[in-house]
Amino acid sequence: MKNILYLIAALFILSACTQRSNDSAKDKEGKPAEITFVEAHGYFFKNNQDSLASSKITTREEFDKYFGAATVMGEKGKPTEIDFGKSFVIACVMPETDVETELKPVSVGEISTRPGEHTGKYGCLFSFKKGEKQSFTIRPVSIIILDREFVDIDFSVFTAGEEVIKRVN
Repeated sequence: MKNILYLIAALFILSACTQRSNDSAKDKEGKPAEITFVEAHGYFFKNNQDSLASSKITTREEFDKYFGAATVMGEKGKPTEIDFGKSFVIACVMPETDVETELKPVSVGEISTRPGEHTGKYGCLFSFKKGEKQSFTIRPVSIIILDREFVDIDFSVFTAGEEVIKRVN
């Protein structure tokens, strides 16, 4: 079973990588096969929230309900600016853990098992890597910013790590 899940993950990633070489690829409805995104930095998941109602967040008010700014010193310490008039975000929030966990976006695009196949279903793939046990707990978060022109697309969110691929929403 694990091998099948790894195969699905590999096919998803391979499909996304293959589609990059053909930016003009569209599905049946004219939607792009791959969607570019920007990774947002400098935000944390508020501890007064249990989970996200939806991975897709389209307003500042909704975003501020779940996330706070984690500003640190220096020019690169400012959180990434998000203009909800032009963009929306998709967030992946993992359960609280005392194990160091790196969560990164991999790709956003049409889900398919073969290059060039158009399914009309879209997904966001995040990878995670676990490290050493820590003396404190964290809530791993990864946020990506997408252009508002894609706001009407339904996205499934997946995580892939040492264990298995898991659908988040």
